[in-house]
Amino acid sequence: MPKLQQGYLFNNRYQLLRKIGSGGYSEVWLVSDTHMKGFELVLKIFLPEAQLDDKMVDLFGKEFQLVYNINHPNLLKYGHFDACMGYPYLEMPYYRLGSAEKLIGHCTEDVGWRYLRDVAAGLACLHSKRPAIIHQDIKPANVLLSDDSFIITDFGISASVNSMFKDSNSYKAVLGTRPYMPPEKYLPNPEIYVENDIWSLGASLYELLTGDLPFGSRGGAEQLEKIESPELPATFSNEMRYVVRKCLSYYPSHRLTAKELKSCAETQIEKRKTPPPPPSNPYTTSGGRQGQIDPLFSSNGSGGSRGYDYPHKPDRNPLSWVLIAAASVVGIAMVVFFTIFLFNHSGRSNPVVVEQQEDTVRPAPPTPDVPVSGKKSSPKGTRTGTNANGGRGGTVDVSPSDDPSEDEASDDVFSDQHKYKTTFVSSSMGGNNKD
Repeated sequence: MPKLQQGYLFNNRYQLLRKIGSGGYSEVWLVSDTHMKGFELVLKIFLPEAQLDDKMVDLFGKEFQLVYNINHPNLLKYGHFDACMGYPYLEMPYYRLGSAEKLIGHCTEDVGWRYLRDVAAGLACLHSKRPAIIHQDIKPANVLLSDDSFIITDFGISASVNSMFKDSNSYKAVLGTRPYMPPEKYLPNPEIYVENDIWSLGASLYELLTGDLPFGSRGGAEQLEKIESPELPATFSNEMRYVVRKCLSYYPSHRLTAKELKSCAETQIEKRKTPPPPPSNPYTTSGGRQGQIDPLFSSNGSGGSRGYDYPHKPDRNPLSWVLIAAASVVGIAMVVFFTIFLFNHSGRSNPVVVEQQEDTVRPAPPTPDVPVSGKKSSPKGTRTGTNANGGRGGTVDVSPSDDPSEDEASDDVFSDQHKYKTTFVSSSMGGNNKD
């Protein structure tokens, strides 16, 4: 078989466009399907340097059937399996965004939680199968990026190929990538179990967040000499640091399961979407922090306490104090102005001018002279008038009385010019009433 190179027509159908990845036992090529008018997809061609016999190819096909029927949003869906001249290959969809390798050193904690949630969800699905499907090569290069999620590739088939290597005399390979291999894989007669994938997930997450491998290029072999796991920098949350530390535990039994990691990541993503409820007194907290305790990070030996980070009371800018003072002065001035304005104009209306008319007294026609010296001979005088309402009042007797004392008094009060009948006319606001 000719060497795989750009432009080669593989299996008389797939034109090789460019190599996008390679491993110890496979190459990954972007190809154009000539049977589908140039539709682009990916071929993973196993063992381009060593051929497998027909028996191994049949075994490979049976292993492929186990993973072909697995449907999960975080697991790559394989399209077609076949072999060309003893070289098995897989047909897979092409993701233009590439793999998570491009995020190394540029991954924020929010994206890290999403990476952990999606990869842990895919591993939880594989580990739940009976027998469990163990990926054995979790790393950023084997996690693809879609528009809204991370997708695990290269699962299931790797384990089956590894079993073929043990029976093949023509090729021998180490399954996994050394920087992401857990310490137990470096022990004599290593056993393979699901906790291997958890350690690899922790190593890849550490690399995405920091840009460095936790144990360098030696991976778990370095941890055999020092059991302690490296810590994430203090710039990351306590929850993220705890999760990475548990994943990289030296003892497999101390590592979290894929299901636990998925649940933890979902909880943290949800908390970061909605702000936590404020405490009863957000500015008086115990130890500078106040909040709830996350069960996963409780102080029962599995982790530390989880406290919400509440914002401190902000310090006001000096300019804001000046603006507040100016606004207060303007407000007070406006209140004083309107108070004076309302006081000066309240109760004022057009005055009603009342013209008072003087009461006029029209003398009555003269009466015959009455002798002054006569005691009871002069006729009794009467006085009539009107009341305040304009009506005619009663008559008042002004004639001398039979009592001499009263006559003397009358002489003092009434002069000669008043000893006749007088009519009083009063005026009112409306006009004069004359009688």
